[in-house]
Amino acid sequence: MFKANSGSEWQNVVSQTGQPKIFTGNTDRNGVVRNLLPSPVRARFVRIVPVTWKSHICMRFELLGDGPVTPDMKIHRLGIEDKSVPDFSLTASSCYRGSTRYCAPRARLNTNQKNYYVGGWRAAKSDPNQWIKVDLGAVYQITGVITQGRQEIRPRLNQWVTTFKLSYSLNGKDWLFAAACENGDKIFVGNNDRDGEMVNDINPPLMARFVRIHPLTWHNAISLRWELSGRGPFIGMSTTTMKQKVSLSARRIVGSVFSASSQWNARYSASQAHASSRRSGGWIAKTNDMNQWLQIKLPQKYTVTGVITQGQSHYCQWVEAFKVMYGNDGKNWKTITQTGSSEPEIFIANDDRRTKKTSMFVPPITASYVRIVPTDWAGHISMRAELLGSPLAPAWALRATGVALRRLR
Repeated sequence: MFKANSGSEWQNVVSQTGQPKIFTGNTDRNGVVRNLLPSPVRARFVRIVPVTWKSHICMRFELLGDGPVTPDMKIHRLGIEDKSVPDFSLTASSCYRGSTRYCAPRARLNTNQKNYYVGGWRAAKSDPNQWIKVDLGAVYQITGVITQGRQEIRPRLNQWVTTFKLSYSLNGKDWLFAAACENGDKIFVGNNDRDGEMVNDINPPLMARFVRIHPLTWHNAISLRWELSGRGPFIGMSTTTMKQKVSLSARRIVGSVFSASSQWNARYSASQAHASSRRSGGWIAKTNDMNQWLQIKLPQKYTVTGVITQGQSHYCQWVEAFKVMYGNDGKNWKTITQTGSSEPEIFIANDDRRTKKTSMFVPPITASYVRIVPTDWAGHISMRAELLGSPLAPAWALRATGVALRRLR
């Protein structure tokens, strides 16, 4: 049995051993056989792949579940601690003595020693090549990471991670490290004892399904327990690429995809607002007021997950805060609002002219037009921009399968 959120990327439903699950089918024409999954899955598309059959492949089927699933917009713990994340979704670079007693499933936050099973993951070697990974099963917005050291009944065994880096991925293949406010990878501060919870906020949040912790320094040995916090899941988000750019700055997209409320002059028009602009260094509005905007017309409907902004490269001018409007015809507009409110979401942008600032849209929006509306600025309203997202699947690919999803009672 396969599941997918996009209709093009498929995953096996796996057993507790991590191998593809083989379900028992029917022994007659009319009997009903009910199979429960090893753990619930979140999916839009489901495939049943016959393995063996009687005479000819022929079947009727129904799905059991609850939904539709909408993202949980409150920040919450994502399931490592409470075992919503199954054991086979927790893996590591190595485990001490190669034993399950020390391996990744023991790394759940607040796990205690039980018989010979220790309270935490311990790596086979204490070196910078070690990591622990979680597959959350769907895309989440990651807002924080919580760590503890190893829990032990023997007081002399004090082991914890003191600093670490964090990497993330949408597809398990393409990885990025969480970045610091300045250049380079962010170094997170870990623990200074065995049982205290060290909470690190991740700002800006990360959109990811897979997350790894990479220990850099440690006390006595690499050993930890952990949990992630965030929002989601976001069903239907593409897991093909990491922060796939809409490519507004690509040569095949002409400058006319940009327009603006006004321009200082032709040299600083909206067409100069793409991220790679070098000739004039960005768009500059004619006046500084709340009626200015930069508009981006996309070649088709996109799922837009965020925007990267920069200031004017030649002058000390940049946008410090903005709101976002979007639509599909360039006439009728919606505004991204605060969670649980009708008030516009104000995104914090740049504090210098060169640094790239990424603002994520939670949840993502579907649009053919996006407007960035500055609400605060330094020097003068001036900016460069790049959207993040992926093309929306064509209508024929989004049709329901025709199977009525039966709610669990």
